[in-house]
Amino acid sequence: MDTFIELPHGGKGAGFYVSQLIAHLRSTGRDYIIQGQQHCTLDKHTKKKSQSLDVWLRQNFTNRGDVAQAVNKVIEDLVLTGLFTEGKFTCPDSGESCKGIKSVIEKVEAVAANYEPPLVLASSADVEARRMAGPVGWCDDDPNR
Repeated sequence: MDTFIELPHGGKGAGFYVSQLIAHLRSTGRDYIIQGQQHCTLDKHTKKKSQSLDVWLRQNFTNRGDVAQAVNKVIEDLVLTGLFTEGKFTCPDSGESCKGIKSVIEKVEAVAANYEPPLVLASSADVEARRMAGPVGWCDDDPNR
């Protein structure tokens, strides 16, 4: 069953399905995404943490793009699915350690196998190669990351 995650500040009915996040992670070649919660307009945010969960949610699942969407409640709800763990991960924009979520590979693979067409997930080698490629861009010293 695909879990719908509501965006508390996204407006009526705003949210996304966990399978959409899994597909997004697959497209990045990483098994994690930083939270990137910023209290600024989207145009300023994308210069700082363009590959964060907050930017992805603002660009795709709400018409309230100038309001932080990857709030702690969203992270908690994702962790409660059992498909993700919370921790500190390397920001793909700055290379710094940032708060985020990581997929529990075995469980995510099981979920992905139930979709038509099946979601194709990055291999562990692909994820490691992407990590070793190093940071691109920068982000500020936001204490919420």
